[in-house]
Amino acid sequence: MIDIHAHILNNLDDGPEDLKGARHLVSLLHSEGVEMVIATPHLIPERYPDVTKTAVRRRIRELEGIIPIYEGYELHANYLPENLKDYTLAGSDYVLIEFSPFTPSSSIPIITKRLKDKGFIPIIAHAERYSLEIGTLKRFKKSGALLQFNAETIINMGTILYKLIKLEIIDFIASDIHPGRKAGLRDAHTIVKGYSEELANRLFYLNPYSVIKNQKIDGGML
Repeated sequence: MIDIHAHILNNLDDGPEDLKGARHLVSLLHSEGVEMVIATPHLIPERYPDVTKTAVRRRIRELEGIIPIYEGYELHANYLPENLKDYTLAGSDYVLIEFSPFTPSSSIPIITKRLKDKGFIPIIAHAERYSLEIGTLKRFKKSGALLQFNAETIINMGTILYKLIKLEIIDFIASDIHPGRKAGLRDAHTIVKGYSEELANRLFYLNPYSVIKNQKIDGGML
């Protein structure tokens, strides 16, 4: 598996407080079957001023030796940087973006389309937080966005998961791991594999690998 959303770098955002804690999270992901991970600290300067490219790269170097770690960021729609190209996932055209819980779901496609028009491929982080209504999720995707769901959500989702899988709504499943939060990737993979082994391979490996390689992803059928 490849995890594209993980808060594993210490002393930057709401991730681990020290290097020992950071190593623990990376080892935990490895034990879940993760072979590569993109570190995605929050890019919110007012709240996390220590998140700079220099600091992120230094923290990644300090964690070398367990699994390959790529540089990435979790952008916030209210704090988008002018130099977006510097804050993509693994130096690709893909950007991971989250929204305020107060953002109307109708505004999200407008923002993601703007990113798409600028040449980026937006991935909506933990998209399930903004809506689980099929029509709304389809509108997100029609704007050019891809949807990432958290593994922990998949585990607890119940029957609606079948609809999302059948309609190919979900593009990525990631851990969004923080201290004190379970990764859940192994269990989520088992659940999705029960529906479709091919889809599980796509959501947990092929699509994330395409991000790292900056290759186009088919966003599924609408």
